Amino acid sequence: MKINKKSHVPDDSSSFTRLPDEMVLQIICKIIDFKTLCLCELVSKRFRRIVHQVETICFTSFTYPIAFPPIKEVIPSDTLASLGSYWSAIMCLKKFGRMKSLRIQVPSSFDNNHLLFKWKIKFGNRVDSFIYVSPNSVYHDKQLYVKANGHQEDEAEDLETYKTDGIAFQCLKDVFVRIWLLMNPIINLPLLEDVTITDSGQRGKISLSGKKVVKMRNLIHSISEAELNKYYLDLPCRISLCYVPLLELPVSGYVMKGVTLYLFDKNDLLGENIDSCMNIDLNDSEDTEEAAYSEAVMEILKKHRTRFERFT
Repeated sequence: MKINKKSHVPDDSSSFTRLPDEMVLQIICKIIDFKTLCLCELVSKRFRRIVHQVETICFTSFTYPIAFPPIKEVIPSDTLASLGSYWSAIMCLKKFGRMKSLRIQVPSSFDNNHLLFKWKIKFGNRVDSFIYVSPNSVYHDKQLYVKANGHQEDEAEDLETYKTDGIAFQCLKDVFVRIWLLMNPIINLPLLEDVTITDSGQRGKISLSGKKVVKMRNLIHSISEAELNKYYLDLPCRISLCYVPLLELPVSGYVMKGVTLYLFDKNDLLGENIDSCMNIDLNDSEDTEEAAYSEAVMEILKKHRTRFERFT
């Protein structure tokens, strides 16, 4: 009597092996998290080859970069290890030669998550202007403000509420750090078209896209690293400060108390170039809170220009 043995070979009808590379790539392209993509690399040689063709990656660092490696030189493996996990990840990104869009999130420079502030830059090849806005308190509507403060709308200025504790200046320093962080992927990923670096607190971001990426790449190739440092350290030197005790925002409905606004600019944003300042998109996010901060800046520039003090 002949006994038929059941095959122990698994049914492969639902595996990726039956799919063409193009279809597998379409599926993997839905995965933009860098850590997950690195895990996909380990599946097989075929997956590794396909994963390296993705065009969009999102990378989150849990440690702030502590050193600035040379932009144009190959970093030795022992040096790379000493630079920490952030730069190790950045070096690994070079394998993704077809990448067009990169999003990087780094930890905030400020441990206090209760600090209220946002910043934004106008950035071409270098920083043209920097805006920092910080209220003492924020209310989502007038009713919440009245409930917390009573019906009396006291606009008496208290000089002690001015936020001159250096946070704005530290944020401006962070801008330079982030510009430097942009340079490595821009020069090592030739097809990169769009790159953004933000912080975990969503307080500000720096981004380049399209022709601006091409200009920065050409600049990095054309001048020495010492000249590059000098070029990007040329930060805005004109400083203007405004303090508004109470700010009611008609569009968002928000109410802000004790609002401090810093303007750093190479030109005079409060002079002839006020229109260009008004056109700066402080926060292009759809987030309602970020939109409220944008509106606060615009309201101050429209209605409280006489309150500004100029330091340079």
